[in-house]
Amino acid sequence: MTDRSRRFLFVAYCFGDWAGQALIGVYKRSLRIAMELSARGHEVTVFCTGREAYRDELTSLAETRLRFVDFPFSVAAFDAAEEMRRVFLREIARLQPDLVVIGEAPLAGALLESTLCAVELNIPVAFLDNAYNAVSSENFCKVHGPMADGIVLAGPSSCHAADSPSYLCQVPPYIDSAPELARTMLTETLGLEGDRLLTVLGYDSKVEKLGISLLERLDATDFEVLFLARDPGQCEDRLSRLPPAKRPRARVIAQPSDPILFGLVELSRLAVVKYGYMQVSECLALRTPVIVVYHEGPQWLKHLPEVCRRFVHVTSSAQADVATEAAFRRLWDLPAVHLADIHTGPLQATAMAAKFLERLSRVPPRNPWPECVELGFREEHVVTSLRALHPGLTVTLRRLRSMRLRELPESALSSLVCAYTVDGEPRCARLWARIYQSSEAMDADLRAGEPRGRRVLYSAPASRLVVEADVGQAMLPAL
Repeated sequence: MTDRSRRFLFVAYCFGDWAGQALIGVYKRSLRIAMELSARGHEVTVFCTGREAYRDELTSLAETRLRFVDFPFSVAAFDAAEEMRRVFLREIARLQPDLVVIGEAPLAGALLESTLCAVELNIPVAFLDNAYNAVSSENFCKVHGPMADGIVLAGPSSCHAADSPSYLCQVPPYIDSAPELARTMLTETLGLEGDRLLTVLGYDSKVEKLGISLLERLDATDFEVLFLARDPGQCEDRLSRLPPAKRPRARVIAQPSDPILFGLVELSRLAVVKYGYMQVSECLALRTPVIVVYHEGPQWLKHLPEVCRRFVHVTSSAQADVATEAAFRRLWDLPAVHLADIHTGPLQATAMAAKFLERLSRVPPRNPWPECVELGFREEHVVTSLRALHPGLTVTLRRLRSMRLRELPESALSSLVCAYTVDGEPRCARLWARIYQSSEAMDADLRAGEPRGRRVLYSAPASRLVVEADVGQAMLPAL
């Protein structure tokens, strides 16, 4: 390392199971920024659970330039959770990162464990996530910001907040597009014209099936179809069963490099994609409408600005129906200029994020204690809770961090990380704090009795607050 180079640890996750929905966005977003930081001369380490299930050109290149590590992780509670904490603390301290970058809001899993351990070690932490709209970005900072030293939210400019705190960096989708190279591939390699192109991001099985179903249902002489497949041979086999008149205008390729992939999307009249924010927002920022296949999970689309939603059609079926065919016809001939207001400005998210994280790695952790107080976690509440862990001893709170973990029907559950001293000896504790919507809800929860192992340390009826020990992720309510 040089005097100016820094150490970064990226923590992400990946689910690449072909039988279900491929969840690769958090991993790829992290790799794009990590590769940029590496190119700037920094030492970058990546920890990504599930990465072995997904490979493409980007991941293969990253393995030649970045260092990858694997920490043992499982969802645990009580003594097993404490052992997990010791392992993560030891491994993160051994890497000596100047900044830990968490690929998504750390609500569970290795992302949450890494966040809490980095904060305990007083290492600056940054969160990467999505900008769905201005209000959601402001709320993200409010409920997650007190645990973070920096936040990077990505989305089209129409989703950005006008006013933002200094620790928030708003960037466009992570796009590096090369439409000229994509055009050359279409015309010279694949034998397509490329002017009336439907692109199917078919590395999700349900998306591929819908693309084939559309091809079966529509008059395929009016457009060309390009499938980007995880297994091109299997996709070719499925396409071979189409009527002879429809097959010649369809092509299949493995997923290309990011610049060509984005170039293909940019040249397309329409794209078929999975219900993933990154894929949808990338297409829209490139002025390409989308037909989206929904699997399960949060329905975030309703939070996008109306200027985005009007160019998106969602279906839960892998078979094209009347509504999907009508959406295809509505979106197909729209001039790209109709999507111009979705994103204005350059598409340089990777460089913007890397520059922001570089700066963050060179400054001490910030002090978000006042933000914790605004969320209802006052010093006297926390100190009284800590005293319950150390009866009769002198407790002094030194640092406080907080982050929302769950929004429950009757309460909001947050994580607190407390750096303090006991009779002058440094300690760090993890707590859970629940703020109830009503006194009745709080009373009912306390009267119901404590589940096995739950340890309530403090309750404040006037504030509708209950603080308890963090006994491990296995005891958290399901997401």
